Amino acid sequence: MRQFGVDAYDVANWVATIAVSSPADQDYELVLPFAIESGTRADIAVVSSTDNNFDVVARFKKPGGKLEQFMPYLQKMGLLAADDSTLTPELKGFVKGFKSTTLRIPAGQHILRLHASQKLESTSDDKRAYRLVMYAPLCNFVLGGGQTNLTAIVTLPPDFQAPVQVTNVAVEPLPGQPMPSEGSPAATPLQAANNKVYAWHFRNDPKITIDYRY
Repeated sequence: MRQFGVDAYDVANWVATIAVSSPADQDYELVLPFAIESGTRADIAVVSSTDNNFDVVARFKKPGGKLEQFMPYLQKMGLLAADDSTLTPELKGFVKGFKSTTLRIPAGQHILRLHASQKLESTSDDKRAYRLVMYAPLCNFVLGGGQTNLTAIVTLPPDFQAPVQVTNVAVEPLPGQPMPSEGSPAATPLQAANNKVYAWHFRNDPKITIDYRY
């Protein structure tokens, strides 16, 4: 049963499949730009690797060092101007939720799989309204040229104690990117097995914002 007390929060369960091309067998530093639910783990693995390396999982952890190391990432997300090096208290609080890891990716084309439970803080005093913001490329990857395919699917569970009302859905470009073209209207959900589903197909980096209320 859902409770809406002073400490209430919601959770977005992430499952991401990422096709990558690595020029060599090397380590990559990856960033998860959100806080995860306490007591859960966020991890990523190369699921197309050989049998010997298939079960090697990289776990996202709280990074060491200064918060300023994430300024280039914040600029790419459009949260910090390119010529600005000041982290406001709000941005510092946001970055403190970031997690990072190092993943070894063999040379060639591979498939990565990521699992995470993102913690969503309420946007209203009554703790019934929430906002999910998704940025791409996920984990600070650089999109390849040509026929790059980005698919985002957001599924809202069936109504239980309190019906979910989506109050806003917005798709925006990241700085320096053209407006993303959408494979389906942003404000028109699909119905699948009593689940409300929003789906998009992009060719360039999107920022997706979904506001909803219980």
